[in-house]
Amino acid sequence: MKSFFLKHAWLGFRRSPALTQNLLQTVLLAFFAFYFAVSFLILGLVSGEILESLFEGRNTLHIAGAFLLYYLPIDILTRYFLQKFPTLSIKPYLLLPVKRSRMARYLLLRSLASFFNFLPLFLIVPFYLVYLTENYGGADQISFLLLAIGIILSSNYISFWVTKGSDLKNYYAGSMIGAILIFIYLEYEGIISTLPAVESTAEFLLSGPLTASVFIALALGVYTALNGYFKKQLHINLQESQGGGFGSNLKLGWFGRFGRPGKIMDLELRLILRAKRARAYLLSSVIVLFFPLFMIDESSTEVIYIFAGLLITGVIALNHGQLLLSWNALHFDLLMSRGNTIRDIFRAKYYFLALTCVLMFVLSLPYFFYEPRIVLYSAALLLFNASFSILIYMLLASFNSLRIDPNEGGAFSLSGFGAAHYLIGIPIFIVPIVLFYAGKLIGGEMTGLLFIAGFGILGIVFHQQLIDGCTRFFEKNRYKISAAFRKE
Repeated sequence: MKSFFLKHAWLGFRRSPALTQNLLQTVLLAFFAFYFAVSFLILGLVSGEILESLFEGRNTLHIAGAFLLYYLPIDILTRYFLQKFPTLSIKPYLLLPVKRSRMARYLLLRSLASFFNFLPLFLIVPFYLVYLTENYGGADQISFLLLAIGIILSSNYISFWVTKGSDLKNYYAGSMIGAILIFIYLEYEGIISTLPAVESTAEFLLSGPLTASVFIALALGVYTALNGYFKKQLHINLQESQGGGFGSNLKLGWFGRFGRPGKIMDLELRLILRAKRARAYLLSSVIVLFFPLFMIDESSTEVIYIFAGLLITGVIALNHGQLLLSWNALHFDLLMSRGNTIRDIFRAKYYFLALTCVLMFVLSLPYFFYEPRIVLYSAALLLFNASFSILIYMLLASFNSLRIDPNEGGAFSLSGFGAAHYLIGIPIFIVPIVLFYAGKLIGGEMTGLLFIAGFGILGIVFHQQLIDGCTRFFEKNRYKISAAFRKE
């Protein structure tokens, strides 16, 4: 039965158009996978000596176990955004003599083939072979391996549960991620120090193979719970039984009074709150608000402040704007047949994304009490993002738009992205730096910020003419883009 499912998965992969599309994206992902694997391998070879030098006079095995415990919540957070868990189109199988329990087991076992489960082994195995075998006995070695494997398996299945459970109760995942971020920040700033307690816990867990197997037992428990969950959920009316998802009961008609662009803005807001991928992007955008706490200190340069300002005020526009028209790919023909012009759509997208920039800036205002320069730079970059950045996304959509399903994938799903999407970040990042240092040469830091703000104000003043230009570009590529949206 496993070979039955694997054969179908292989045929689906081989026949998928995505296999030959976005070759650059595939090569980049392979390069980063190779880079991280080699980096972890090198770190694993020297990690024993590093831990000995940093924690002189303490038990290195217990310190390593403590870092494994720290790794668990961080890995869950990382997997939530990056790992794409396996899915199965169940409708064809419901007409065949295939038990739901077998489909559920297939999904759970297939998730173990993820790169995220193999990556930590590139660090753990060299550490074990080079350091532990030379300095510790067999019982300690077995205990460490059991603890490491248990944490990897637990992280995999807990992340699976959080990802699938968040479809029904999204606030669970948000609360968990928020708690992890607060904990990391407090530990990073030295406000709290949990290392002694975590080290004592690791010492207890590594006292023998039995206690070290606690996380393997936890993984088996979560596996069993997921297996039961999937067996109940694997039926043909799954989506209907789950209801409309997050935001389905909200009455969203805030922008409809502003004509056709306002009605399209209402549709865009509904999409962000209800579509799985768009919601994941929104959640990741809110998390970016915390980045300055880790990025900026007394030694930070102006470039770091510019980068922070770009991210804070423009992250929703960045996430949502790169797929500007692709979000509407499934119903683009219907949208165009309802009397809407592409100019109406572009105007709605522009005003909606500009409002998200303003919203993110307002949410960042408390940074005034932490570091006033963050708010100062964010104000200048707000004007830049609300004009130049959004218009770049519109220009990209006029030339290159690919079909996506808003309900698939997570925050970092790469479907719908082409080579051009990786290149547009260059002008968005380089232009404000050039403007800033040109102004700084003339009159100092404030003049540099005024140059950025002035450039943004020009874009806002002439945004109607720039939208008209993007509309003309789209009209030249209209049939090619519409055909791309119709392809499965």
